[in-house]
Amino acid sequence: MIRAPDGSPLFASVHQGVGMSDAEVVIPEGYEYQRIVEMMNKNAAAFLFYYLTTVCTMDEAFVRKLVENTTDADAVAEIDDCDWDVDTLTLVTPQEREVDAQADDLMEQPWMIELDK
Repeated sequence: MIRAPDGSPLFASVHQGVGMSDAEVVIPEGYEYQRIVEMMNKNAAAFLFYYLTTVCTMDEAFVRKLVENTTDADAVAEIDDCDWDVDTLTLVTPQEREVDAQADDLMEQPWMIELDK
């Protein structure tokens, strides 16, 4: 079970109308719960892989097979390209790194003016 940093369950309840349909989840109120769900929404396969192998210390080969068989193939292909911080449960995707690099390039342009200086 996925847990918040304080050890409480992340999901208060999970509902699915019929098999293979979207699931609706209820999470407790609080920043830490919302943040974990935000990390999951970035790439569910990568989040589950890293969470289960680092936090839950499950076997890497087993978890990789699990996410390969239960999540989106494109998300699975991106797992090794993501960065994971186990201390903060933070997942950084290649797309985020690209956006950050573009923002850095923009800020370095000679015509860019920083208004807070």
